Amino acid sequence: MAVRIGPDIDFGIAEGVDFLPYPLLIMLASVKDLKNYLSAKSTKSIKVLAKIESLESLHNVEEIVEASDGIMVARGDLGVEIPLEQIPTVQEDIIYICRQLNKPVIVASQLLESMVEYPTPTHVADVSEAVRQYADALMLSGESAIGSYGQKALAVLDMASSRMESWSREENRQSLLNHHKLGASLPDCITEQICNCAVEMANNLGVDAIFVYTKHGYMASLLSRNRPNPPIFAFTNDESTRMALNLQWGVVPLLVDLSDDAESNISKSVQLMKSKELISKGDVVLVVSDVAPTREEPPESLFMKELKRRGMTPTSLLEDYKQSNYGLDEEVYVNEEDRAFSNRNAVSTNVERGLDNQRERSMALNSEGLEVKSPEITHYFGPAFVHDGSEMSLSPPQYVDPYALLEDERISQIAPRLN
Repeated sequence: MAVRIGPDIDFGIAEGVDFLPYPLLIMLASVKDLKNYLSAKSTKSIKVLAKIESLESLHNVEEIVEASDGIMVARGDLGVEIPLEQIPTVQEDIIYICRQLNKPVIVASQLLESMVEYPTPTHVADVSEAVRQYADALMLSGESAIGSYGQKALAVLDMASSRMESWSREENRQSLLNHHKLGASLPDCITEQICNCAVEMANNLGVDAIFVYTKHGYMASLLSRNRPNPPIFAFTNDESTRMALNLQWGVVPLLVDLSDDAESNISKSVQLMKSKELISKGDVVLVVSDVAPTREEPPESLFMKELKRRGMTPTSLLEDYKQSNYGLDEEVYVNEEDRAFSNRNAVSTNVERGLDNQRERSMALNSEGLEVKSPEITHYFGPAFVHDGSEMSLSPPQYVDPYALLEDERISQIAPRLN
């Protein structure tokens, strides 16, 4: 079935709507075609909410949920397509699938049908059931569109849903969600696990709120998916993200100017929350964030700064060191007490090898000095350990600061020139 682009859709694009419910989504291609049309016609990110209202859409519900940005359960239309007694269980199944796939779900139509004509409802069971099933949002239709008591119907809906939500939290009746793995890449999997663990930690510790700093709303939606006990305050610097997060369960989105400095973000958000009296002194808050800091070059080491100060480079330092000939070309004899290193170091260097070759290797290995002492002199080697072929195991020699290589006087004292 090809998507039918009518004047209503173009009117919504022109008015800058945030969500676009689309009915009669029988084939999966309809969702994709509509999203492609919206992205081509609008610079704003408009979310497509697929209406599940027919038997055909129930047969393809998982594919439709995956392709769309959210779902609307049209209870009134479903009541015509399927037996009435199946509506509560079908509604619960759809909500569960949406939670698994991390998509917001709206339960709509005939929640307070009696208030179309009367100022008091005859029942609120449908409202309570939708809240108990952890729907993201509830929507009135005829009660507010053509009813005589639209404002009062909205007040009743708010009161009934808030009371049921509070009761569910107190009784801890939320069943554990058998998590469906969403992330395909390792970073996405890590983000998903962080949010799962953060909600579990927040529930176990009884924190007062969860703060999430997000640019595109993904981490806030993952937290909402787990239906935590404390409220989720999502801070973002994108207006479209803030509007979209209004649909997520338990999320209170707030627009702030985010920076790469985490401490600055926390400070600004705490001040904002205090000004709105949403938190108070002594409240415990759990903080998560998907705002990555700008990658900076690692700070320059003191060793490299000293080299630059002297107008040198590691290569020139090595050349100067080789030309200085501070060491010996003679054989090295190691006493029994300081026998070099055992065979376990898997180094086959011979003690009869000249010291010049050893110094060159040590400088090539990051100038990390290690010393081996003989009864008369002290020599410097790099990480390539030296042994005399014996089976005796000796501890590594004392570490020497590589900055000593920059001090000519100290080098001449430690390794005097021998003729």
